Amino acid sequence: INESGNTITIGASGDTTNIVGTLQNNGAGVGGTSIVNTWYLTSDLNPVPTTNSNVLITAFTEYTSAPYAKVGSSMSNSSGIWTFPETGIYKISSTLQFEEYGNAYSGKNGIIIEATTDNSSYSTADVKYSWLDGSAGGACHGFVDLDLIIDVTSTSNVKVKFRYYSQATTILNGGSANSSKITFEKIAIT
Repeated sequence: INESGNTITIGASGDTTNIVGTLQNNGAGVGGTSIVNTWYLTSDLNPVPTTNSNVLITAFTEYTSAPYAKVGSSMSNSSGIWTFPETGIYKISSTLQFEEYGNAYSGKNGIIIEATTDNSSYSTADVKYSWLDGSAGGACHGFVDLDLIIDVTSTSNVKVKFRYYSQATTILNGGSANSSKITFEKIAIT
């Protein structure tokens, strides 16, 4: 084996070599990450109705300046439906921050990731809830983290969307650094 620059030579000219698996040079080095982008909720979301809401989250903006880094192509978001820029195995990391002020109401809050493989029928791919205790009647704050690995075999058919579930009368935090966030990272080829 001889490695020179971006080329690996195995054996000599005319030799036959079997390679099991897949080699990839995706712009970030062999096996490196070719896509990473982070998005934030543009402004606070106050679900209507305010209790037992299951609201599609639509208003995201991509971070484009330091300290956030972007690698490769960006996701696209149209009315809350996310389209992947290329096929592959993706890790989706999301954090929702929420708050309640003085309503003395307790309940669960959470994030639901829905996915489709036919660009039509969405079902719950993952969900995570947290409990917000507003029984004291003062300000309450909470968050939910959720990670999902998804196999994007078709950029036309495999898509995701995010919903915010609020049993209590809460606000989903948005706006710049103190915001709910989603990061998409391509971690392997499919």
